[in-house]
Amino acid sequence: MKKSVLKCGSMLVLLALAMAGCVSSPAQKKSEGQILYEKGELDSAIAVCTDAIQANAEDYDAYYYRGRAYRDKGEYDKAIADFTEIIRVRPHDVKALSDRGWTYMDKDEYPNAIADFTDVVTNPIYGGREDLVLLGPRMARFADRGVAYYLNGDYDLALEDFNRPAPRFDIRPHFYSGLIYEKRADYDRAIESFTKAIEIEPNLTDAYYWRGNAYFRKADYDRAIADYTKAVELNPKYAVAYSNRGMAYYRKAEYDKAIVDLTEAVRLDPDNEVTKDNLEAAKRRGK
Repeated sequence: MKKSVLKCGSMLVLLALAMAGCVSSPAQKKSEGQILYEKGELDSAIAVCTDAIQANAEDYDAYYYRGRAYRDKGEYDKAIADFTEIIRVRPHDVKALSDRGWTYMDKDEYPNAIADFTDVVTNPIYGGREDLVLLGPRMARFADRGVAYYLNGDYDLALEDFNRPAPRFDIRPHFYSGLIYEKRADYDRAIESFTKAIEIEPNLTDAYYWRGNAYFRKADYDRAIADYTKAVELNPKYAVAYSNRGMAYYRKAEYDKAIVDLTEAVRLDPDNEVTKDNLEAAKRRGK
């Protein structure tokens, strides 16, 4: 995704988790287009799928894998056109709806993504209602919709989806709930949410960073420093984590350590004027 709410771009990883919940088709012989797509030969997959569609305009498997190949190439409008062709004939096709929703997410068209994910979770194959038994793939689509609501600024609706049962591996309900609670200055719940995300994925850099921010806001500087330290261990180029750790040291009057971290933050992000000002303040206090 082009736009990320995270400081080091982990949104791509978080959204990629959605793919693990995709509905699988019954076992069948793979088409040539699917084989080429799964091998990462996107141009060849597109060419083969196009030939298949020209030979049979109702080859929806070819539309599907051509659409996925277009999406992976960043040709989102073409991908949407292929998924839409499937949906035109099969309006309840969960895979096509899900993939089109993810592609709208790639384009930052969150209302369209929300509409597609809603069509999945209210799909007749699940009984047509959101309150019925949650199957694994359907759980993941609730999380997808929750992320779309979050990015669209609809925080209450996002929390409603994140509070539903979710697949055990899915960190997104916890991580994005943490971001919402952070925005609302509910730091204890933010810490709880980020901690749950870390329990699922112990190397989730951004969860340590944001939990560190919550601890910082609570003036729990030692725990904030510990989380920022873990973040820079996982990503040594995480400038804002160095900057915030430096400010935690500053609040503890450990100015020499603050200077070291803020200097590194400026080196990594030389255009950040706030960090430069904080560095000068630490130098003055450290004299």
